[in-house]
Amino acid sequence: MPTALENPTSAGPQPQNQAEPLDDWFLLERDEYRPERPDQHPLQSPHFPGLTLALNALLALYPAAMLDDLQASLQTSGHAAFVKQLQQSAQPQHEPPG
Repeated sequence: MPTALENPTSAGPQPQNQAEPLDDWFLLERDEYRPERPDQHPLQSPHFPGLTLALNALLALYPAAMLDDLQASLQTSGHAAFVKQLQQSAQPQHEPPG
């Protein structure tokens, strides 16, 4: 995990420019762990379209960049379709009077 660099002109630690390579990251898929290289692309949830995690930004202590990536992914058509599906499934089912 990266350590923060000290900036003599600030009151506290400052983030590094780059996150260290992520060599030990695995995703569980169908009861098997497979290696993942999130330094090459953000991690994307297989269950929630539009939910991404930019680990390099997170580990480099750049939450604004991480949130920017997340906001962009929430604007995709895949996420819009997912939200629509959730809204439809949340609507009460009307039963015919009987």
